Amino acid sequence: EQNFARTALTVNPAKACQPLGAVFAAVGFESTLPFVHGSQGCVAYYRSHFSRHFKEPSSCVSSSMTEDAAVFGGLNNMIDGLAN
Repeated sequence: EQNFARTALTVNPAKACQPLGAVFAAVGFESTLPFVHGSQGCVAYYRSHFSRHFKEPSSCVSSSMTEDAAVFGGLNNMIDGLAN
């Protein structure tokens, strides 16, 4: 009964997706640049979300995967992204 009597408090929650939570965790470490093995659109969403949340610019990079890379393997995209 006590568990149901409690109310949760969330202020500006980030409930969009799990990778967003991973990038949020990586941003917490000093001098860290989060790398997302995914499309540029995902990183653009993360950057805009964090910029609105923290009220300052946020940086994040991606491997720029496309549909072809997702189907045929995106290892080359990841290697190129980490090299840059």
